[in-house]
Amino acid sequence: MPVSKKVTLAVFLGGAFLLFTLGLFLIGDRRMMFERSIELRTEYRQLSGLKVGSKVLVSGMDAGEVLAIDVPGGPDGRFQVRFRVLEKFRPVLRSDSVATIQMDGLVGNKVLQIGAGTPQGRELEPGDLIASREPVEISDLIKEAVETVQYARGSVADVREAIDGAVDMFEQLTRNASDIVQEVGKDVKEISEAGRQATGDVRDLVAGVKAGRGSLGKLITDDALYERIRGTVGEAERVAGNLREISDDAKAITEELKSAGLAAKFDRVVSNAADAAEKGKRLVQGLLPERKGEGGLSTDLRETVANANKAMSDFAENMEALKRNWFFRGFFNQRGFFDLDAVSVADYQAGRFAPDRVPERHWLHRSELFMTGADGAEELSPDGRRKLDEVAAELLRQARNNPLMIEGYASAGAAHEQILASLARAAAVRDYLLKRYPFQRNYVGVMPMGAVASSDPSGAPWDGVSVVLYLPRETGRGR
Repeated sequence: MPVSKKVTLAVFLGGAFLLFTLGLFLIGDRRMMFERSIELRTEYRQLSGLKVGSKVLVSGMDAGEVLAIDVPGGPDGRFQVRFRVLEKFRPVLRSDSVATIQMDGLVGNKVLQIGAGTPQGRELEPGDLIASREPVEISDLIKEAVETVQYARGSVADVREAIDGAVDMFEQLTRNASDIVQEVGKDVKEISEAGRQATGDVRDLVAGVKAGRGSLGKLITDDALYERIRGTVGEAERVAGNLREISDDAKAITEELKSAGLAAKFDRVVSNAADAAEKGKRLVQGLLPERKGEGGLSTDLRETVANANKAMSDFAENMEALKRNWFFRGFFNQRGFFDLDAVSVADYQAGRFAPDRVPERHWLHRSELFMTGADGAEELSPDGRRKLDEVAAELLRQARNNPLMIEGYASAGAAHEQILASLARAAAVRDYLLKRYPFQRNYVGVMPMGAVASSDPSGAPWDGVSVVLYLPRETGRGR
């Protein structure tokens, strides 16, 4: 083969290899295969089109891909989705993060969206199972919409039937009213006839009275009967005179009461009661708004309380900023304003907490302090309480205005189990000391150290609690 053809073939093969390598590198870089990542898991009953190789997004950013989907062993099981996420997103993910299946665009592929957690959640470890939210299918929404339309159609039919029934009832009422008018017309006619007949009877009665017939006629025409009636009227006049005398006596008694001032006092009492009622009414009206949306005294009080709460919140924020300001930090530390809850384990281990003070330690092994309770959890034993009493007696001589840190240590289990166990031990000791002795609550903190190698020649981690009192450098002894 000529040399020129060999050179051409070598150049062609070299270029092809270079293009293949470049393409492989671009594909791997696009799929983020050259970056460190962690593998996590989640579960779903309905995958909704999610498949192996689908994108994984963290708060909307490309963060990894779906590695595998495990089929459940039964109809009541859940599909387990295993996916990887880049290591740089690990600080954002927490144990309370939620995974959802979403659509990439309006008609795009399905992606796995992982929401950021909250500061209260723990950081995820490789292989952890995170919570999930089942996807919403378009078919389910259409089905619910169809059911809603059918329900609305049935409601319209019911309303139509009710309207038809109301119209029929109105027609029936109209017919009944017409019948009643006809019946009333008949009754009016009968009443008119009875009135004419009564008029004739009255006319006959008057004629009989004039003629002296009947009792009334005799009363008018008999003089003797008239005299007897006149005598009766005279007796009635005398009785009326006696009643007038009784009325005059009552009037005189009333005047005497008035002259004694009792009536005026009674009037003043009634007037004062009326004034008090009017003032109470005005007070209630002042408390209530005059119209909806307008203010009253109650609205002013609510606004005042809201402004006071806002002012106190602003004041707390300002004080917190002053406590962290480099210029005032020393002043607040000297005054004892130690923000123990804000100290992280890393800063504490690096010696950034109270660097101007000397720590005085009291080491207490787990066997000296704790026993296993009925529920399987650790709790302070009677010997442990006596041991803490001895330590507290020594600390109380120097603890005033000095920070006290309870360090918890645990070596059993995984890393997160060690942190939880050490935190529980430190919290139990802190609660006992605060409940029993007059330590200031804001001066006592807890620090979950986890597994830390001890000074033992074997290098075994310390298992227990260390009570550390931070003393000023001029008085601290160190231990």
